[in-house]
Amino acid sequence: MPQLPTADEQGLADFEAHQWFGFFMPRETPPAIVERLRVAASTAIDTPAVRERLNELGAAVVPPERRSSQYLQSFVEREIEKWAAAIKSSGVAAD
Repeated sequence: MPQLPTADEQGLADFEAHQWFGFFMPRETPPAIVERLRVAASTAIDTPAVRERLNELGAAVVPPERRSSQYLQSFVEREIEKWAAAIKSSGVAAD
């Protein structure tokens, strides 16, 4: 879409938007289950076959220190703060 101005050309300096994925569970999920899933997912991500496939897809894999439920919670909170004003000003409403 060469006719579409970039975010920078539209006055949005330092604009970044990335897609990301995380596992979300009900609040009442026992911590042992959360940790078991985290370890299993992290172990799978670090296998050569999965890592190779993610690289083929252009995915950036976060380092192990960014794979905890505490990190994900703080990341989601920052994302909400980052995007809240833009979403509110767009007029989009949840029904």
